[in-house]
Amino acid sequence: PPSFFPLLNLLLNLMDHTDIVRDLTFAPDGSLMLVSASRDKTLRVWDLKDDGNMVKVLRGHQNWVYCCAFSPDSSVLCSVGASKSVPLVL
Repeated sequence: PPSFFPLLNLLLNLMDHTDIVRDLTFAPDGSLMLVSASRDKTLRVWDLKDDGNMVKVLRGHQNWVYCCAFSPDSSVLCSVGASKSVPLVL
């Protein structure tokens, strides 16, 4: 496939969402955990220290998920979507 960044090496290609990914956020604690938010109504948690394996799918949004963010100590993840609610995950 064509590269969007021809001068960079692709490290990982995380491909489990079934629709457009709207947002990404890294855990600020340095754990290399990445969370992606998607129009497929899910958040997915990826462990980049473990070759980018997906460790969890978070469901509960009734509509698209627009964005997600961790608390400064990485203990809480929040997300917001088209359903106008803000779920918090501990």
